[in-house]
Amino acid sequence: MRKDLLPENMKIDDRSIPDLLDFVRQYSSHINFIEENKLDLELTDYESWELFFNDDLALLIGVSNFKIDPVEELASEQISKAASTSDQELRREIFGNIARIILGVAQGVDHVRYNLERNKFTSDFLFDISNAIHRELRTHIGTIISYKSLISWKEDLEVGYSTLEKKWNVKEIPPLRTLDKLKIYDVNVFRKIFQSFFYTVHFAIDKSKSIVSVLLNKSKDNKPHVALLLSFFRIFEHIRDLQNELPEKHLNYYYRDVLKFKEKKARADSTYVCLELSGDVLGYAFKFQQLF
Repeated sequence: MRKDLLPENMKIDDRSIPDLLDFVRQYSSHINFIEENKLDLELTDYESWELFFNDDLALLIGVSNFKIDPVEELASEQISKAASTSDQELRREIFGNIARIILGVAQGVDHVRYNLERNKFTSDFLFDISNAIHRELRTHIGTIISYKSLISWKEDLEVGYSTLEKKWNVKEIPPLRTLDKLKIYDVNVFRKIFQSFFYTVHFAIDKSKSIVSVLLNKSKDNKPHVALLLSFFRIFEHIRDLQNELPEKHLNYYYRDVLKFKEKKARADSTYVCLELSGDVLGYAFKFQQLF
């Protein structure tokens, strides 16, 4: 049977519990939360239900489900463009775009570092993130800031990098050379910075997945409303697994009952083998049912 027709490749619902929790977290941000004593007031600025799912588990699930590949592709594309163009104005603009992509990733790393509670499950993870920031990433932030006079440095970059500069205690790096041109050397500098940040993100995604797996099996360490939600999701798993059996049952019915196909017995493969004697061998006798 063709691989794309195999039942395991035709699941009706392939969502895992982390997928469902991430959906609930995102969906809750669109539902207004109004306290009972404020029902009669004409409010324009509502809070949302997102706060109920803004705990460590929800944060880690958000990290583990983060789609890094499109961001990597965009950054790689921008770096390639910067290396292939000789137009300095265009190169300045492209370097600004790369700096903006790196800023977004750095802010994500910073958000995890400051919002994830340190406990027995996350202490090693937070130590590794902090170590990466102090050992390498904050120096890269300083390097990018030193390029501000050479690239398209707009207000959003100034605000974002200034904030990280203070929070990460970035050491001041002397301004770059007085040349007003960006060279291939500078492209390689930004490529190295990009790779360092994205290596950290890949590590964070993998580590978050392993921590989430542990937390999902440690319900007593979750908040009551999250534990209750997990209980419903455990029940949902049974329903999901049952409906995912339908494609296999449908295929069996179609091929065996409708088309009347019957499975053939397994048989060994056969092939032709050509043998040639070595130059120093005059002859060799093969036994019946010789094995090779």
